[in-house]
Amino acid sequence: MNYHSVEEFKKRLDAYVSFYNNERPHTTLNYKTPQAFEQQFYERN
Repeated sequence: MNYHSVEEFKKRLDAYVSFYNNERPHTTLNYKTPQAFEQQFYERN
């Protein structure tokens, strides 16, 4: 993928990191998002 500016790259990187941590379920976390898994962990303790 080609980016037209550093700002565009940063914006897309931020969007991907947000997607990865907040929306994408992970098989190793029993199909939970990292954020949901962490929240569940802290609710138990």
